[in-house]
Amino acid sequence: MLEVLGMQLTEANVKIMNEGIPEELKVNLNIDRVTKHDDSNVVLEFSYQVEYAPALAAVFVRGIAFCRDTPQNIKKTLEAWRSKKGIPPELGGAALNMINANVAVNTIFLIRPFNLVPHFMPPPVYEGAPVPKSTGKPKPKKKKKR
Repeated sequence: MLEVLGMQLTEANVKIMNEGIPEELKVNLNIDRVTKHDDSNVVLEFSYQVEYAPALAAVFVRGIAFCRDTPQNIKKTLEAWRSKKGIPPELGGAALNMINANVAVNTIFLIRPFNLVPHFMPPPVYEGAPVPKSTGKPKPKKKKKR
C-alpha cells in the first residue's frame, strides 16, 4: 500500500463569480499523473476542486505527493496507471485518503479570506464531562424522594 512521505501544493486559485448562498458543494480529487521516482517511490500529481453551485465560486488546488512502497507494488501501481489511468484501491486507498484530508484542511485556510462556506464539517467535539462508556447492563433506576 502506498505510503505518503510528503506533499507539496504547487498551485491554488480561488474565484468568486457571484454573491449568494450555495445550494450545493461539489468536491473532486483527481490523480492526474503517476511517475516513477525509483524502484520504491512514485510521485502522484493531483488536482482538487471545490465548486460552489450554482456558479457562485470555485476553488482549484494542484499538488504532488511523494509515496513509497515495495518494488512489486510500485510496479503494479505504474502498470495500473498506464493501462487504466487509475490506482487500485488496495494499493492507493490510504494515499488518496491522506491527500484528500491534507488538501481539504489546507483549502479551509485558503478560502477564509474570501468568506466562503467551508466545504466539509469538522467532527463534533463534546463539551463537558466525558461520555460514559456503555457496559451493556441497564442502569439502575433511581428512587424518587417524597
